[in-house]
Amino acid sequence: MYLRSAGALLLALLTPAFALAEDAKPTPTPSAEPAKLDPKVNEGKLPGEYRNLPLLFIPKRKAPAELKGDLSDPVWKEAASYELKECASGAKLKYATTAYFFCTDDALYIGVKCAEPKPAELVETPTIWDSDEIELFIEGDKDTLQKPYHQLLVSAGGKHQQLCHHLYRQHGYASLPGQWQGGVEVSAAKGADNWSVEVKVSYENLNISDAAKKKDTPWRMNLYRNRPARADQASEEAAFSPPGVVDFHAAAKFGYILPESNATPELIERLKKEAAEFLAAQGKQIDPAGVAEVDKLVGELNSDQFEDRNKASTRLLEIAGISRSHADAVSQTLSESIEKNPDPDLVSTVKDLLKKVKLEDAKREGQVDPPPDNIKAQMGMGEGVE
Repeated sequence: MYLRSAGALLLALLTPAFALAEDAKPTPTPSAEPAKLDPKVNEGKLPGEYRNLPLLFIPKRKAPAELKGDLSDPVWKEAASYELKECASGAKLKYATTAYFFCTDDALYIGVKCAEPKPAELVETPTIWDSDEIELFIEGDKDTLQKPYHQLLVSAGGKHQQLCHHLYRQHGYASLPGQWQGGVEVSAAKGADNWSVEVKVSYENLNISDAAKKKDTPWRMNLYRNRPARADQASEEAAFSPPGVVDFHAAAKFGYILPESNATPELIERLKKEAAEFLAAQGKQIDPAGVAEVDKLVGELNSDQFEDRNKASTRLLEIAGISRSHADAVSQTLSESIEKNPDPDLVSTVKDLLKKVKLEDAKREGQVDPPPDNIKAQMGMGEGVE
């Protein structure tokens, strides 16, 4: 589904992410073939740099002889599974959509089963994104903003289209025709009360980063279902990682996957440790003592001693980095300080600090601009575009 407006894109990047990782519970692996990597990583939440988005561990399995579209092959019972949520609100869907994932050494397999009371009335149009369809967005890295990401559209009738994009907060998205071709197999099927697809995405056709090739980073992924409006029903859009707005290109809100084929036990353990630490820190709200320290430090920004001002600035940035509530408290107190005391030197110092606090927050939300020069050239933007 294409972006409706630049305003929608900005809203998508500023909207708080829905924490869905607790819903990620893959189907237990049969005891005869235990997973080499602990699937409990699904139950954690990623640390601050990942903006608390869902992470799904994808087990490695033997590829089926063929894709049938109906998920009848036994391998799908050994796959990780995930219930999609309503795209804008994160609520439970009226028409359930379940995604299944497994991988091999050279490909990712995705199966999607979509509840549908009247499969004979599925919408199929010349433009796949206006049809009953699913859309996969995938990037072999944890950064979706500094390099292209891949988009696959698959209709309920089995039509598919491959696209490649850059996405930026200020510049919208730019399609890169021909950047992703081949390496995809698709099959679709209709049941009595559902429709489903099976998809194979070969790794060799993806723009996988060096870190991902070294098995040292999760990948970014989002999966959507579009159910167009019927005469008597409104449309319904579902997502693996709901962006908080109906914008499938909200790349900063894509979730994370960790294919077993592209991860090491050390990476799993590191992510589990970081997730546990993040969960422990996530609930931290700035307490009265912390508020008092912020007030004191902001007062020291007006000191005659440069060393005192520098120490206060450094400590304020440390406090702002603890959590979103701490960053908000620091920003609010800084802003209030220059309203009360418009001394030019203090105003200059405070504005500089506010920029640093906002920049760190923007980095956490994936909103770093402008694009690098090499990407500007691909987007046809030229040099010096800000």
